[in-house]
Amino acid sequence: FENVTKVSAFMVNEEKIGIYQETGEKDWWQNKSLPSNVTVVHNLDDLKSSHFKGALVISDRIIDDPIILEKSVLYRPKSLVVGIGIHRDTNSGVIEYGVKNTMKNEGLSFNSIRNIASINREAGVKGLQDFSSLYRIPVEVYDRNKLGIIPVPNPSETVKRFEGTPSVSEASAILSAKGDLVVPKQKYPPDLTVAIARVKF
Repeated sequence: FENVTKVSAFMVNEEKIGIYQETGEKDWWQNKSLPSNVTVVHNLDDLKSSHFKGALVISDRIIDDPIILEKSVLYRPKSLVVGIGIHRDTNSGVIEYGVKNTMKNEGLSFNSIRNIASINREAGVKGLQDFSSLYRIPVEVYDRNKLGIIPVPNPSETVKRFEGTPSVSEASAILSAKGDLVVPKQKYPPDLTVAIARVKF
């Protein structure tokens, strides 16, 4: 909140503010043009310039540059869908570890998860529902026939044999996000796969 107050003051005082947007809704600014003291940059490193007193970073990626962090407000758009392939008895702890570990390794923010996605099972999967409830992240599930027609980079004959579709994690992420896969299937044997797609805005 310290940076919010600071950057808001810069805005009021018409100091130079830089905006970097990697993903998220594009029409968040209602007016046709930004104030004269605000500049949109297309390279995150441009915000390090002393020309900018403050900055707004709109990204689902982890930002660790101290110069940028010191002067910026970070906004996390709900831009990521996590596709999950699981067994019926996979528990929420396994899912939590797999999702968080994948996002950490890929430099993505957990706070940018819009929803999780998986295959539809008649009985449901308690672990998936528990994870969803714990973090208040919605779940979308899809019929195997819908998943089966989604092109994926890592189809599996084994998955097809057991699930009736060659992909669950990658296909469900892509289908839900209606966008591109940014993290291909990551395996957490014996009962979890995780893939991440970015929402198309």
